[in-house]
Formats: sequence, structure tokens, C-alpha cells
Amino acid sequence: MKKIDFDFSGGFPMKSKTLSSMQTAYFEVLKTVIAHFDLPNTGYYIIGGCELLASGIASGMMYIDGDICPFLGSNTGGTSTKIAKVETIEEAAFKNGLNNPVYYTYTALVNETGVALADFERVPTVEEIKTKEAILSNQITQCSEALNIISQKMVTIESKTAVFMAGGGMVLWNKPANEIPEGWQEVENWRGRMPVGVDVSVDSSGAFVNPEFSPINNGSGRTGGAKNHTLTLEEMPKHNHNVAVFANGSASGNADGHPDNQIDPNRKVASDYTGGQPDGTTKAFSVLNPYRTVYFIEYTGT
Repeated sequence: MKKIDFDFSGGFPMKSKTLSSMQTAYFEVLKTVIAHFDLPNTGYYIIGGCELLASGIASGMMYIDGDICPFLGSNTGGTSTKIAKVETIEEAAFKNGLNNPVYYTYTALVNETGVALADFERVPTVEEIKTKEAILSNQITQCSEALNIISQKMVTIESKTAVFMAGGGMVLWNKPANEIPEGWQEVENWRGRMPVGVDVSVDSSGAFVNPEFSPINNGSGRTGGAKNHTLTLEEMPKHNHNVAVFANGSASGNADGHPDNQIDPNRKVASDYTGGQPDGTTKAFSVLNPYRTVYFIEYTGT
């Protein structure tokens, strides 16, 4: 930091060195402020003012390609208005008789060679930064709370889907096999089968009440059942068949063995008394309930 003490009597020596030191001190302050806002040496920024008005653009201060440029405003225009940095150089006459360029002025003017106002980035004020900081802090708090809620819900979801993640859980798939989602596959050993719940109930002797549905040691499911069945004699209920026979009694006959009397053929007697031949066949019959086929699929995670 540079500092010049002018508080002396006797005539201060206002030489080139003094003026150079003053300019250097000014630029140090300016560069410090610019560095605080992290502004690069190239780019287009609005430091203050330059708001859109009903009648044009308000005056303000801009920072264009490393130089602070006052903008005098415009009675017309809007966000598409192009603004450029204009450098003005003024000469001064020296005692040696030469004119040298010493005064440089940088201003921002409406110019078709410039950049649209909409492309200028506005540098926030301290109050705007504080407001945004408060808003951001509040949003961070809300996000943290939301993440906690999401985390809790994820624990619940993971618990509910654990049967699929760990394997062993299956779901029904009611579309074609070639449409099974990625990460899932058909459980092929369940083709053509229906699930039945394991029954661990035992009687007083410790035997399974329903051994067909009891668990087995290796953990795999029991299989059983059939689509068709053929009745055996033991499975048939007791029943009788009525057959037509000749009536009881005597009847005369002739030499060729034909009976002379007409016998009523409508008399009935149980078949187990007649020694007749058995009826029916041994054709198996379906025991399927009404059904619709689906695919059993399981999650593979791949």
C-alpha cells in the first residue's frame, strides 16, 4: 500500500514521482476491489446501475476487459442493445515543446461493435450477497432435512425389497418373456407349477400333518401333484349297476330249446349278482382348475 503525506508547509514538490505514486496507490486499491470480486481481466460486467427503464437504459458503472468504464445511459434500447468500451486519449504539452498522450479515458457507449447488454454479468452488491447467502443457507438446511427423509425412506425401501436383493423372492410377469426387464430373469424350475405354502404343523406324535407340504432339509421346495388322474378301484365310491335279466319262475320249452312262454325283460337285478362284465374305461381325467399362465421371474441385479 502506498501513502503520501501532504501535510507539510514550505511548498510540496509536486513532481512526476509524486503523481506516479498517487496513481500507483489508486490502482492498488482498484485492483484489490476487483480481486475481491474475482473479476478476470477479460469479460463484461455491470458493477452498478445500468437497469432497464421504460425509456431506455439507466446510467451506471461497467467493468469491461480489465477497465472500469462509466456508462452514461441511453434513452432507447433494451437487453439486445450492444455496448462497447471506448478509449479516448488526450495529449498534454510538455515544457520541452512536445505533446504526449497522457490522459486516457475509458467509457462504455452504445456501439454496434460491442456486446449485448443481456450478456453482461451483474456483480452482486454486499446486501445482495448477504441475502443470497441467507437463502442458500436455508436451502442447505432444507436439503439436509430432505436427505434425511430420503435416507429413512431408502432404509424402508431396502427392507421391503430385501427378498429380491438377497434372492429367493419371485413375482409374476404377465407379458412376453422377451419383455422381461433388465436385471430380472425367468425362474425356469417353476415352469408349469403352482406355489403351495409350506405347512410345518405336526400332530401329537411329532409327525407332519401334511407331509406333502412339509419343509425339507436342503431348503429347496418339494414338488408334487399331477395334471391328470386315473381313478383306482379303491378310490371309487360303493355303487351298484342295474341290468336286465329274465324273470324268476318256471317255463315250458320244446325240443329245440326255445321257451314257449314270453318272459318280461324289464325285471332288474344288481350286477354283483349276475356275474356280468365291468363297465367304463381307465382314461385319465384333468384335475386342473381354470388357469392363466404367467412367468415367474426373479431379480438378478445384472
